[in-house]
Amino acid sequence: MLLSVLAWAVAGAGVLTAGNGQSAHLHGIVRDSTSGAPIAGVTVVLLDSQRVRYSTTTGEFSLGSLSPGTYRIGFRRLGYYDRAITLTVQRDTSILVHMLPLGYQAQPIVVEGKRSSVVGTEHAHELDTRELDRHRGQTLGELIEELPQVALLQTGTAIAKPVIRGLHSQRVVITSNGIAHQAQEWGLDHAPALDPFVPSSIAVVSGAASIEDSYSAIGGIIRIEPPPIEFHRPVEGKFSLVGASNNALVAASALVRGSDAVIPNTGYVLQASAHIAGDSRTPDYVLSNTGSRQISGLVSLGFDQTSWRHSVSYSIFSAELGILAASHTGNLDDLRRAIEHGTPLIIRPWTYTITNPRQQIIHQALQMQSTYSGDAGTIEIRYGWQRNDRSEFDAHNTRYLDSSALRQALQRPAMELSLSTYQLEARYRRSGAHSSTTFGLHLLRQSNTRSGSVYLVPDYLLFEGGLIGVHTQSLGQWIVSFGARSDVQWMRARPYNRSIGAAEPDSTLLFSGLAIHCGVERLLAEQWRMQINVASHWRPPSAVELYANDLHHGTAQFEIGNRLLGVERMYSLDARIVSSLDRIALDISAYAMYFPRFTQLLPDSIPTVTFRGTFPTVRYMQRSAVLVGSEASCSIPLTGSFRFDGQIAIVRGFNPTTTEWLPFLPADRARLALHYHADRIGRINAAYAELSLDAVRRQTLISTTTFDYAAPPAGYATLTLTVGGKIDLSGTPAELSLSVHNLLNQSYRDYLSRYRYFALNPGRNTTFHLTIPIGMFHSQSNISQ
Repeated sequence: MLLSVLAWAVAGAGVLTAGNGQSAHLHGIVRDSTSGAPIAGVTVVLLDSQRVRYSTTTGEFSLGSLSPGTYRIGFRRLGYYDRAITLTVQRDTSILVHMLPLGYQAQPIVVEGKRSSVVGTEHAHELDTRELDRHRGQTLGELIEELPQVALLQTGTAIAKPVIRGLHSQRVVITSNGIAHQAQEWGLDHAPALDPFVPSSIAVVSGAASIEDSYSAIGGIIRIEPPPIEFHRPVEGKFSLVGASNNALVAASALVRGSDAVIPNTGYVLQASAHIAGDSRTPDYVLSNTGSRQISGLVSLGFDQTSWRHSVSYSIFSAELGILAASHTGNLDDLRRAIEHGTPLIIRPWTYTITNPRQQIIHQALQMQSTYSGDAGTIEIRYGWQRNDRSEFDAHNTRYLDSSALRQALQRPAMELSLSTYQLEARYRRSGAHSSTTFGLHLLRQSNTRSGSVYLVPDYLLFEGGLIGVHTQSLGQWIVSFGARSDVQWMRARPYNRSIGAAEPDSTLLFSGLAIHCGVERLLAEQWRMQINVASHWRPPSAVELYANDLHHGTAQFEIGNRLLGVERMYSLDARIVSSLDRIALDISAYAMYFPRFTQLLPDSIPTVTFRGTFPTVRYMQRSAVLVGSEASCSIPLTGSFRFDGQIAIVRGFNPTTTEWLPFLPADRARLALHYHADRIGRINAAYAELSLDAVRRQTLISTTTFDYAAPPAGYATLTLTVGGKIDLSGTPAELSLSVHNLLNQSYRDYLSRYRYFALNPGRNTTFHLTIPIGMFHSQSNISQ
């Protein structure tokens, strides 16, 4: 087997030489041999000298300062056969390397050409399973918040929505296994209904994101890949345990996968997780009624027919989330006092108990996929069904004077929403040595039904259809990528008229548009790359933006829609420079986005008084806007064991007509970290420690004409200490980490927190992560030298 793999490896690397000089530079890209996708996190070893590099999120790696000669290079990645190639380097050389997934029948592959053309020009950051295991906890947002372009829009500790370059909710599209996640994403308090233990990798694509995923991904794409089905492998798995001190969270997850259990050429994945958390705590008091409970499961089955692969999966996610008790006030005086007082008016003893106001969410997803791979290309067909059920419960109701009747009324949801979505995605892909082409079809049917006494979102029926085309071409040292898609959306809604107390006649709307993306990439020097992307995306107004007119319990505000809203169109320019020097990694990007019509949910100075209480009023408004910003990250080795990491993110938004600043954008933020790693410390292998400083300045660039119930809070800085490594548990290399967030227990409020009007952010939190692999999950043979 080893000889056949080595023979296949030598045949599978294509080489192109260019340039002159005594010192040569080797640049390469690693791709999956079956799908053509770039592979991140591949260990690249120059076997004669043991120099080690790792492939980036685009599959790229670099080896510089090579003397002319013959070298043996090894490649290793979990889930793939090891690779070893022999290569003669006389001058600057670029290679394209394919790696064979474990369980796939190897066939000789000969690759010629320069760099991988299917990588495209996207600005992407990817987190693999090992990185995710160190951060899994209560929300999906916690997994990606350390990336420079990502901030969090928080509603307590159990709800965190990702914000990419100042944009969130329906402008940020989340895909799971190639299917867009469909939930009630319009709500500021509606976190993705996804289990943070499920993803095996997460890629965050910002800027001019891939139009293949969505025409409306104005902010970016979050691509989630669930645990892959492995064929012709023994049973393996892992057990994960997470604990947190601040809210006494306890979470556990178990994953098992295998193949050929009953029927040959089949594979399966079984995963389940659960967590319980109580009230969060600030340095000064308890955030009453902010607990959460969650349980979820995943079952995936696959069948391998060599050229054809089929899979079906079903997942369910169920959560109950408490809403800060102090955010729901009974009258106007209480609302003013709550905001002016600076301390919650309701502070109870800490508990796991969740009372009203609260949310209940159940999200189910069924996916079926078939993939055909042949000489003429690859055909992918994906069908997805999703159902998202959301219930929101009141804390007050002045219509009931009798206490027993009131208790019974509060146990019934004030609003129930059921969103059903059917999606069909078809793709044809063809890749060559110098180019790749994708054609696609997108079809969607969605219906939303409402019940209860709250009429925030109307019943509606929606259809979508779209055609997609993407082409990427390698031209010498250039990569050129172009894509376009045309989509049509038809929606029929039944809005509710509060003044007459009845539903209005059906309202039918038709939207259509063209999304375009064009990008170029060039290798400027041995270790510098430049990317430039231009794009135009569009987004039709959602049903809630058009027709909302009632209380939104999760954010404790009365939302009013705007039926005059038009299509939100975005034109963007994104530039990026990446350096992969031998000792320093540098990534700098800058972007500009122009919106002729930009939709925002803005506060009204007059609160709304209802029988459920008194709440801040917010309205959907539209105006022209410009967003500009920059992100930078660097990694600098200081010694053999110490490394300095730095990140900074800046975003500015203004109305070009009035030059007023846009409200509610993330403040400037930076992260500095000192990282230490060692091969072994005592009984701990691959030991590491990191001390990081997260600093967020006060948001001073605010609109003078936009009302806000409270001024932006002061800036803050928090320290985080993380230590970890691998320990031997009866021959199993378990991964262990311990993190202390907000180490000094600072009191602060974040501008993006929806509870900043009423309370501080949570204080010090110590989290514990333990991951124990089972079977072959952690096993890899040594690269033959």
